[in-house]
Amino acid sequence: MTITKLDEYDIIIFDCDGVIIDINLLKCEAFGKAVQGYPVEIINEFVHYCKKTFGVSRYIKFKEFLSDFAREPFQEEKYRVLLKNYSNICKEIYDHAAITPDAKELLAELNRKIKIIYSFWK
Repeated sequence: MTITKLDEYDIIIFDCDGVIIDINLLKCEAFGKAVQGYPVEIINEFVHYCKKTFGVSRYIKFKEFLSDFAREPFQEEKYRVLLKNYSNICKEIYDHAAITPDAKELLAELNRKIKIIYSFWK
């Protein structure tokens, strides 16, 4: 989509993950780090699965990890720990992630044409 084409819109919303910040593969690695302590084969299999299933909620992935990869009965406390581990790892990743190639240039060009409102959730 060219800048000229973008002029046709009143509102443009960009997703952060993989659009503005180059983070998708890093988040897959975060899934692996969140389940440290399990056998390395299980972790590697889970990370591979995560790379194939972008867009699937972390809540679903960790339930699947426990049932399909670790083959454990669901335990709410363990599930919450995995989610918290992942969240903490992702916060670190976001602080150091690279901007997606050409995103800065696109945002700079748009900023010259329209007012950009930045909203970052932390």
